[in-house]
Amino acid sequence: MKNFVKNTFNYINDKLGSIRTDLIIHAGVSALIFVLLFNILQLILVPGFAIVWATFLTLLIGVIKEYLIDDIFRDGCADIDDLYADVTGVILGAIVTLPALF
Repeated sequence: MKNFVKNTFNYINDKLGSIRTDLIIHAGVSALIFVLLFNILQLILVPGFAIVWATFLTLLIGVIKEYLIDDIFRDGCADIDDLYADVTGVILGAIVTLPALF
């Protein structure tokens, strides 16, 4: 049993340690933007619609950042993993704001 717990912990630690720092930052900033937009939109909309609009606007900001800024202005390339991290941040933000629906 002791080896099982140790092996499980090491496996989880290795998987979390292999995540790029850039992706963690993308998810965190997207979650922050989502929560801020939700709180602002909740003042003028029903919370259900505020979640929908906050999701749309946060993902739009992420896409614009990737394709417009990174691809065109910085002559880099848009990374699909960054967009996946943005979606993860939106999901985390939606989970955080879920109690506002009730």
